[in-house]
Amino acid sequence: MDAIYKRRSYHDGFSGTAKISDDDIEKIVKAGMNAPSAMNTQPWEFVIVNDPDKLAELANLTPGTRAVATASQTILLCADSETVGYQALNIGMAAQNMLLAAADLNIASLTMGIWPNDEVQTTLRKIINLPESTTAYLMLAFGYVAETLPPNDRWLPERIHYNVF
Repeated sequence: MDAIYKRRSYHDGFSGTAKISDDDIEKIVKAGMNAPSAMNTQPWEFVIVNDPDKLAELANLTPGTRAVATASQTILLCADSETVGYQALNIGMAAQNMLLAAADLNIASLTMGIWPNDEVQTTLRKIINLPESTTAYLMLAFGYVAETLPPNDRWLPERIHYNVF
């Protein structure tokens, strides 16, 4: 449960030049691959970006992606756009597992929605060679921060309804 409460979104970016180990990145991606998916389709594809030039390009996709410039690694969560299904839901569940794994490893993260934005998809086709038949749904940035944000407490009992709204 600790990872749930300590997971925060670091919109102001990341600090230092410390790189996340390949072992930790693998743990994060494995957590994503262990997410539930509709009919166990496991439709995801993960593009790990750690090249500084590519990170700089991704940082310029939208105003909301600027923190990528200071990330150690960024992972794009993609799925086949030709398949009818629940890709956005599946990708969301994989992303949540990855964010919690990162928090458990004391790695800061930021989630950036990049779908449904056709201009962003077109740009990604150039930056990461994203196939036409694939959609990038989310971009997750990972890194270390100088100061950890305090744990969240988003408990809102007034949002809970039993049997009827």
